[in-house]
Amino acid sequence: MNQELSVNLNELLSGERLSKESYNGKAEENMMDLAKDAQEGKNNKRRVGIIGAVCGILVLLLFIEFTIIFAGGIGGLYYYLDLPTLMMIVGILIGIELIAGRFRRFFRALIASIRNNVLLDDDSRKLYLQDLKFAIRSTVIASFFTALIGFINFLHTMSEPATIGANIGIITVSFFHGLVIVALIFALRERLKK
Repeated sequence: MNQELSVNLNELLSGERLSKESYNGKAEENMMDLAKDAQEGKNNKRRVGIIGAVCGILVLLLFIEFTIIFAGGIGGLYYYLDLPTLMMIVGILIGIELIAGRFRRFFRALIASIRNNVLLDDDSRKLYLQDLKFAIRSTVIASFFTALIGFINFLHTMSEPATIGANIGIITVSFFHGLVIVALIFALRERLKK
């Protein structure tokens, strides 16, 4: 097409005929404009990715909160919030990640899945997907450990009827917390696959 119209690429980009003297300057200017547009596109994709991840997490948290509130009222919310159990699950998860030597990569994978992942090369993406898959498995193991600890505590205090309900609650809420963490990591992993 350029040969038929006797127009070169820089003239097409600039929208005007270029003399031999102004050709190099205009070519450099066109290249700078293209590079600037490409960088702005990357920055916009990064912003959209972060905003999308934050909105997704907020919607998930609001959904969980409204479900809990409507299921048991405001007082029922406290049945699902057991900070020691949550800390135990997160502690075991972090311990597994540390022992496996994936602690730093796990957090890098989380950050990469929240940010724009279009900029990742295929090797990094595969590595981060493996790290998030390992984190999902570690979270399931951590929630089972926490439930097992709650079950052992339940057996220890079985002679006291007043503590039976609380101990059964700890056993079941550990699975709830584990599933919430798995759901978040799974969503971030799927986001990283794009």
